Amino acid sequence: MVYSPIDPARQSYRLWHRFSMPTTRGNVDAVAVRARVGQELNSAYTFLLDHIVILVWGLVVYFGIFASIRRYGKKHPESSIARELYAGRHDPFEILKLTAQRCLKPGHSRLLILFWLMLSLGFLVMKYAIPIVFSSHIIIGNAAPVASEAIYVPSYQDLNLDVDNPRQLLSFYALDVPAALRALGSIEGVNSTDGGNSSISVGQPEILATESGSGDPNQRINYSYSITGLDFGLQHYPDLTLNVEGSCITRYSWYVDTNTSIGGTTRTVTDEYNLYNNQTPITQYVSSTDGLSPVAQFFTGVVPAVGPPSNFTWCALISSVARLSYETSIDPWYLTVNNSGDRNDPPYRVKEGRPALSCWQNDVWSYRGANSSILGLNSSALPGLDLSVALSGVFNHYLNTPKLPNLATRLGVSALKSASTSLNRIFNASSSSLHTELERLVFASYIATVNTLVETTLYPSTQDSSIPNGVRTNGNIQDGVDGFVIYSQDVTTLSVKALIVIPVLTVVLWIIAIAVILVPFAEMKALSRAEAATQDSSKNTGEPGGETQPTTAEKIINETMEKFS
Repeated sequence: MVYSPIDPARQSYRLWHRFSMPTTRGNVDAVAVRARVGQELNSAYTFLLDHIVILVWGLVVYFGIFASIRRYGKKHPESSIARELYAGRHDPFEILKLTAQRCLKPGHSRLLILFWLMLSLGFLVMKYAIPIVFSSHIIIGNAAPVASEAIYVPSYQDLNLDVDNPRQLLSFYALDVPAALRALGSIEGVNSTDGGNSSISVGQPEILATESGSGDPNQRINYSYSITGLDFGLQHYPDLTLNVEGSCITRYSWYVDTNTSIGGTTRTVTDEYNLYNNQTPITQYVSSTDGLSPVAQFFTGVVPAVGPPSNFTWCALISSVARLSYETSIDPWYLTVNNSGDRNDPPYRVKEGRPALSCWQNDVWSYRGANSSILGLNSSALPGLDLSVALSGVFNHYLNTPKLPNLATRLGVSALKSASTSLNRIFNASSSSLHTELERLVFASYIATVNTLVETTLYPSTQDSSIPNGVRTNGNIQDGVDGFVIYSQDVTTLSVKALIVIPVLTVVLWIIAIAVILVPFAEMKALSRAEAATQDSSKNTGEPGGETQPTTAEKIINETMEKFS
C-alpha cells in the first residue's frame, strides 16, 4: 500500500512484463498493462465467462434429456416436454419460462418441473453473477514491476557532508524534502479510511510524577506502527515486518534559564536547554525570534553502547515562547499566561520554559518468528529471508535511524500543525497540543516509511549530478534492487492464471460441445430433426371442431420414444 499523492512517471515501471504481484491473499503471477488495455481485456474475458456458463448449461440440458430418454423412453412421465426443453437449451431463461408455465398447469410431474425450474434459475443467476465475481480475479490491482534504471538512491560515500561543505549538505537535504512533504500531505488519506489504520497507534498522554525543581508533572505518550513487506511493495517476502515502538516523555529538567532582551521596540525571549541533562552540556536555545509561528527542533541521539542496535533515542525542543494567542491553553508545549505587552496584542502569550521532549524508539524487523535489527536483513539473522544485498542496502540507507526526527527536520516549519494555522505571531493555542503534533508526525513517519521504495523512483531527473547513485556499480544497476512494485492509476494488473485458464476452458467446452453434436445418438438426432421440423412447418390443427392432428415433430419424437420403450 503506497500513499504517494502523485503517479510515478511512465518510464519508472515495466508493462507486459511477468512478475510476482503481492496481495493480501499471497503472491500472484501477474502482468501489468495500460489501464485502457486492461479494461478492454476485462470486457473480453467477461464475455468469455458468460459464454462458459451458457456452454455448460447447454451440455447439462443435452445430457439431462439424453439420460432421461435412455432411462425411461416413452414411459417417462414428462416425455412430451423433452422437445421443448431441448429447444430452449441455448438460454436458461427460456426453460425458466417454460417450466414456470408448466408448473401452473395440472397433469404434470411437479417434482420434475420444479427440478428444471430451479436448475434454470440457478444457471440464470450464474450467468450474470460469475462475470462479476470473477472480474476481481482477472484485474487484481494497479501495480507494475519497477524499472531498475529509474531507481535512484543518493550515496553519501566519498562525499564531505560536514559544516565546511554546506553546498553538498544542502543538496542532500533538498533531495529528501519533497518526499517528506508528500508523506505529510497524505495523512488525511490514512485517517479517512474506515475505522482508521489499525497498524498505527498513538496513545493518550499519561501523567507522571513531577520532576524535582519543576512545578509541572511530566507527560508520557507511547506510539507504535507496523509495516509489512506487502505494504513496502516487495514482490517476495510479503510477511517481512517492521515493528516500530516508541515513547516520549516531557523533560522540564532540561530547561536551564530564560534571557529577555529589549532592542528598540523589539522584545526577545530566549530559553536555554541542556539536552539529556548532561554533565558536559549540550546547549541549545529557542527564541521568540526563531519565526513568526511556533517551530520545533529535532535531534537524533547517539546509539547507546549497550543494548540492541535497533534501539534509538531522539529529542525535540519547541520554540513557542512568547507567541501570542486569543485563547488560553494548559498544554505543556503551549501553556499560556497573561500578556502584559501592547494592549492591541492578543491577551495571552506562551509561557517561557516549555519542556523538551525526550524519546526512545525501537525498530525491530521480523520474519517467520525471527527478529533482527536493520543490520540483519539477511538469511543469517532472519532464516529464509533471501533479500538481495542491494534492496537491503536501500532499506539501510533510509531507515537506519528513527524516521520521525529526520522527517520532521526536513518538514521545517510545516512539521507543526500549530504553525500551519498561525498568522504572523498569533496562533490558536487552545486547539494546539503536544499530543496532536506527535500524532501527526507519527502518521507522516508511517507513510514515509511505507513509501521508502517507491520514493526512489520519484527523485527529479535534474538532481545534482555530483551526488552519485548508490545502487549503481561501475554504471550498472545492482542485481535485485528492482524486487518491488510501484502503483499507478495508469496501470492495470492482470492475473496470468486467469488469462490462461479462461480461454483454455472455453476452448475445451467448445470441443466437448462439437463432439457431442457429432456423436450419432439416435435419441438426440430425433430431437434435432423435430426441432428443424418445428421451425419449417406450422402446427396442423385440422378443421375447426375436429381433433388436433400430430405434427411432424411430434411424430418424430413419438417414434423415437417407442424405440426405447
